[in-house]
Amino acid sequence: MRISRRCSRTVQALTCAATLLVGFSLALKANDSSDADLQFQLATLLYDETRYQEALVAFTEATKTEDPRLAPLGDFNGPVPTMPLGGGSLAINLGDNAAALDEDGTRLHWDQRGNGDPRVVAGFSDIGAFETQAFPMLQVDTFEDREWRACTAAGVGDCSLRGAVMLANVSDRSRVITFDPRLFAEPRVIVLDRPLPGLAEDLSLDAGGTAGVTLRPAGLFPVFAIVPGAGVKFLKVIWEEAGSSVESSR
Repeated sequence: MRISRRCSRTVQALTCAATLLVGFSLALKANDSSDADLQFQLATLLYDETRYQEALVAFTEATKTEDPRLAPLGDFNGPVPTMPLGGGSLAINLGDNAAALDEDGTRLHWDQRGNGDPRVVAGFSDIGAFETQAFPMLQVDTFEDREWRACTAAGVGDCSLRGAVMLANVSDRSRVITFDPRLFAEPRVIVLDRPLPGLAEDLSLDAGGTAGVTLRPAGLFPVFAIVPGAGVKFLKVIWEEAGSSVESSR
């Protein structure tokens, strides 16, 4: 019995250790523990447990939380049970695409399940071996200026403006970012620690269903870096620049 090795040497396998643990338990029931193949599986499990710990540290440093919000163990279209990232997990879309390689350094096309679930769905891989297949909803639901780009419909506080802009930059679906009307039921300010990601194409910031949003730089820097030919459209959004306020809304 061979357990899937989609937890590669370079992909940070947040969920892979749990998957391998289940597979290893099944192997124990079906084989004698002295079997050479089973010993190989044990070595693989121990290796990926180390990768799991490294991934958990990276996740904690990136999100300032120790809870990746894993869903319960179950069958999710893979060869063995796994623990997927739950709705609202900050690990969604927070991975490094350059690290999504197999043990030979080849780009991964599929996630840990290896049966048709793409490794990258919304332009950024997830932290871990499991890739969430739902496309993000570009609705800002936090004041934090972080690179949180999970943007799930089920999550709360998992879609920052910076993260939404990053997703829009690589999206071929939507170039419109909205704001959660419940969070922005009163006029709110988002303080930016640094310029938002540069724009190569037109983008719309639509706060039409809210009481209004102000973008305020924490220093003397532009809110956006925009290449010639691209622009930003605002609806009920105030863009403050170098100590002054310019409202571009309609």
